[in-house]
Amino acid sequence: MGLSRQATACFLTSALCALLATGALAQGAGGGTTDAAAGSKGAVRSAGDEARFRVIQRFPEASPIALLATTPSAQFAPIVEAVQAQDWAGAHQLLARATVAGEVAQSASMTFLAAYVAQRAGHHAHALTLFQTLPGRIVELDDYVHFYAAQSAHQDKKYHESVLHAASVGPDSLHYATSLIALSASLIAAATPSDIDRAIEILALYLKLYPTRRDAAEVRMTLGALLEGRQDFAAAGGHYLDVWNLYPLSSSATRAREKLTALKSKLPEALKLRVDAPSSTERELRRYNALFDLHRSESLIPELLAALESWKVGSPERCEALLLVARSHTKLRQHSDGTPVYERIIKECKGSDFELRALYLGGRGMWNINQRAPARVFFERIWTEFPNHSFADDSMYFSARMLREDNKNEEARKLLRAQVKRYPKDDMAKDAHWLLVREMFETKGYKGVVEYVDALTETGEDDLYTRGRLHYFRARALEFLADKPAAQKSFADVISRYPKTYYALLAFNRLAELSGKAEAGLTDVCKLDLGVCKPVNLAASEPRPIEIPLALRDDLSFKRGLLLLSLGLSELAGAEFGELRSRHAREPATLWALAYLLDSARVYTISHDIARRSIDNWVVGYPDDATRAHWHVAFPTPFKPLVSEWAAARKIPMELVYAIMREESGFNPRIESWANARGLLQLMEPTAQSVARSDNFGTLATSQLFDPTINIRLGTGYMAELAGQLKGHPALIIAGYNGGYGNVSRWLGERGELPLDLWVEDIPFGQTRDYTKRVLASFWTYAYLYGENRVPKVAFELK
Repeated sequence: MGLSRQATACFLTSALCALLATGALAQGAGGGTTDAAAGSKGAVRSAGDEARFRVIQRFPEASPIALLATTPSAQFAPIVEAVQAQDWAGAHQLLARATVAGEVAQSASMTFLAAYVAQRAGHHAHALTLFQTLPGRIVELDDYVHFYAAQSAHQDKKYHESVLHAASVGPDSLHYATSLIALSASLIAAATPSDIDRAIEILALYLKLYPTRRDAAEVRMTLGALLEGRQDFAAAGGHYLDVWNLYPLSSSATRAREKLTALKSKLPEALKLRVDAPSSTERELRRYNALFDLHRSESLIPELLAALESWKVGSPERCEALLLVARSHTKLRQHSDGTPVYERIIKECKGSDFELRALYLGGRGMWNINQRAPARVFFERIWTEFPNHSFADDSMYFSARMLREDNKNEEARKLLRAQVKRYPKDDMAKDAHWLLVREMFETKGYKGVVEYVDALTETGEDDLYTRGRLHYFRARALEFLADKPAAQKSFADVISRYPKTYYALLAFNRLAELSGKAEAGLTDVCKLDLGVCKPVNLAASEPRPIEIPLALRDDLSFKRGLLLLSLGLSELAGAEFGELRSRHAREPATLWALAYLLDSARVYTISHDIARRSIDNWVVGYPDDATRAHWHVAFPTPFKPLVSEWAAARKIPMELVYAIMREESGFNPRIESWANARGLLQLMEPTAQSVARSDNFGTLATSQLFDPTINIRLGTGYMAELAGQLKGHPALIIAGYNGGYGNVSRWLGERGELPLDLWVEDIPFGQTRDYTKRVLASFWTYAYLYGENRVPKVAFELK
């Protein structure tokens, strides 16, 4: 594989550590992933004698990763745990123990880990000493060595050494941009005239390469100060003016304005005029957009309304400003206040894109406050005046929905039929088809459903929320028509044509009902003789090597990532693997090989995400012997002892916990959402505190929600509460986890007489509706792969 050979302490699974140490990763000829790769998961998990293993954790779990006793695992287990917890001071103390000092000195990789930990713990002199022993010893990590050595040297005031190390970081490194800043900082600190000249050159290079990076404002300020010191006031003033114009709400902008004021008498006349001139409209709009992005709409609205009165009516700047005001009202859910502003845009900005956007956003705003008639007027203008725009089919569909809300079903039907005829391939066609079919179900026009779906040459169902929907409901219509043989055949067709989809799960369950064999205690549809459940063996096969395509094997990011991963530095490794995914985005075999390796190393956050988001169209059937490795990677089972313990204690399916965990956190125990939901099951603090009280947990600190043991305990407790309130129905538990019990209870009160399939389609919150479908399908997949019930029985009666 080309990796450096040295004594290596490895915190991966035993099999992968052995591969890393010997270079024995199977090397393909650059072709696709073979059956050998497909069996890699089983190979890693069944390798060796468990009695000879010492345990270490990738993420804390009760049954952590095994490491061969022949490696220095006993000494290093506490170290990697401290590293994973980002307890740098604790890890530094552990690495300084006499019992491990010898092995650290002998192993280049462990020396790198010790140096990195020392730096993160603030021991820069010690870190620098260690880093300086490493150049050339781990070729793949030389850029990391030089980058972190430069930082430690700078902190230790050894600026010459810092400059040498920072200058050694190449442009192919992830650290190159930051190393340029580090290089300039040490040159500035060295303070000789030649060093300042070089610093100016380096900062100018940074701005040329990275003009929009987050650090660019401060780089401009630093460069301006250096040029000012060189008496180059014109160039310095230019950089200060750029900061003032480009970053209007930043603290850098305030300092830049102060600098410009102080330098005013020394600036060239042309630049002085730019400084003295009233703020340009462009700069003001940039400032107002920044306020909008920072969610400061309440202060933006009055200020911008006053400012734009002096701007020319109909000018692009005034139209943009008006749209910003209107969108601010929309963001604040002040739809009544936003409507007259949208109307003003429509009047003042005729024929422009601003007019179109105002019609669309204004129409949606009026719809939100039940002003459906004027909203439909706005939308009709879009499909009649802008018929080729992507908003046109959306507008027809929205208008039809409003007509249905007003019980004008015949008008709605005509509009929907006109939409699918005019825009048969646009993205809203599938939803228009569904609304037409949904109305037929309301009026019990089941024969019309069958005829309508049969007449379609394509449905437009191209996502996991709709794939198979129309054909499933065609089968349901046949069932309501009491044409049992045709319904059974149609449900079987859905199962075959749309494998592992939400609608295939529903179809399995309808077949069970139609069979007449579905007794009250049935938990697995496949236990019935329905003719659609093929025998399959999903157990792990004999150990097989992971085949590494040339494109992956020779990629420097792969080598760096694997070495960093072997040291437990998963965050650093993740950045390299992210680069790798981008470079090989169109190479499925390469991405699968990477996913297999990361899965075997228990880095599920990345491995499952590669299969989930980076590789398209791999689900072509049900899991079987040939494809099970793909499925296991995409649907892993981390923290299994914890999940199985608490799922059993709460009397909820383990597969349901995994489906929700996969959706909520992607198996990242330290993730926090913008709404402050935390940990594996994304618990909000009030919810967690409530469950903790009822569970006699004791005092709960917010930071504890990042602990998998606690998060799984409390998260499953919340699921159990929902289960108790919602008859243990998995679909209702899922909907409640996302939309809240109160909303689900209300929807059941309003429409609970509907069967499950129609009730889910009618969930008014789009996010919750899609979440329910997505997670219920994942629940089925986990049951199929790991559970006792390959196809869970799901009740259709909700009340």
